[in-house]
Amino acid sequence: MRPLLDRVLLAAVRCRIGWLVFLLFATAACGSPADTPRPNVVLIVLDTFRADAVGATGAQGSLTPNIDRLGREGVVFRNAFAPAPWTVPSHGSLFTGRYPSQHGAMHGRYALAPTEKTLAEILLEQGYATAGFTCNAWLHRQSGFRQGFETYEEVYKLPDQSDKGSAAATELASQWLRSREDDPRPFLLFVNYLDAHLPYQPPPEVQPRVGLEPVERRFTLEQAEQIILEQRDLTATERDSIRALYLAGVTYVDDHVGRLVDVLREIDQLDRSLLILVSDHGELLGEHRMSGHEFALYEELLRIPFLARYPARIPRGTVVTTPASPIDVVPTVQHLLGLETPPSIAGRSFLPIDATTDADDGRILLAEYRRPGSLLGQYWGTKYPDADLSRFNVSLASVRDGRYKYVQDDRGNEQLYDLETDPHEQINLAATAPERLARMKRLLATESGRSR
Repeated sequence: MRPLLDRVLLAAVRCRIGWLVFLLFATAACGSPADTPRPNVVLIVLDTFRADAVGATGAQGSLTPNIDRLGREGVVFRNAFAPAPWTVPSHGSLFTGRYPSQHGAMHGRYALAPTEKTLAEILLEQGYATAGFTCNAWLHRQSGFRQGFETYEEVYKLPDQSDKGSAAATELASQWLRSREDDPRPFLLFVNYLDAHLPYQPPPEVQPRVGLEPVERRFTLEQAEQIILEQRDLTATERDSIRALYLAGVTYVDDHVGRLVDVLREIDQLDRSLLILVSDHGELLGEHRMSGHEFALYEELLRIPFLARYPARIPRGTVVTTPASPIDVVPTVQHLLGLETPPSIAGRSFLPIDATTDADDGRILLAEYRRPGSLLGQYWGTKYPDADLSRFNVSLASVRDGRYKYVQDDRGNEQLYDLETDPHEQINLAATAPERLARMKRLLATESGRSR
């Protein structure tokens, strides 16, 4: 670099431009992306976390102190929404920055195509070390989500686990981090934690923390399915019990997030990392006479926690209410590394975060759910041969515009909700607000067209 600066200085003097040109050039050279240390990227998926399960995004009497602390040290997106209500399409969007209808990993095709370029592939090409640790069996090696990872561990396959993989995932990820002492490359670390997912069977030691007595209680898949099939209202006691079991899983995952963050701090990589915590979708806990996370696009499924920490670029204690989505992760990383984001990506960078970040810019976000024919036929139909499952065999799409949310299925049924006055989506305005309905229908058509 020094001989080059000397030549520029000499040229500047000869042209009587002098020190001004030299200083401008030197400043630009010293601040170039090539001379700026590239951050690690740590992506933690809080599988099946609702926004109202996390203190940083709305829970009262928080059971997530470690996640909340990270929110205080960075940015919390208070209006973050999943692009789909279940694992495969939402992870597909997280890894590609594209909507489910673009990347195609939905019901009927449960894998990312090899032609989809993932976050891991992008960073591997940029010279990053890449490692993934998944507790969710949908993200198996043949699903396409392994693309770009040098190390990829299917934690759910390990024997003799007393949980759904959180302890093993934390240990394996920690070992991988500590093993990199002589590796100068920045890294991508992806961890999926599953202990908030059905069936709810949190380890006995955490159950008293949510008031469960006696301990060692559980809520099975069959119990959840019966709520859907019987379409019955739960009693308040039943709802409280189910929610407590779910929250026990949430707080258990929070424990492991804290342990993993402690390792990053211990090896002096925490402040050098863009740390993102996001859920792939939420969970129904008896609302709308449903349980789990299929067959619907209700707020309990779509509103998710989304937090990020990177002291070099994200001010502490920032709260953003502008709508955000997991599709924003890929373009944010590309922005941070000075890479161009192709027009096929639907997300947008959430950087820079400054005084204008929280302005209401009218952003419209899609959510999509493809007709679950194979799920109904191969699983539900076999398990419950006498049940009428036809009402679930529809594709759904939704958009939100400020306080309004519109949902349309492929049979022509429509739902319109004013989330400000009806946050629990109990009053369908489709028949009583024709002008608003028409506007929302146009928005859905426009945004769906852009995502193709």
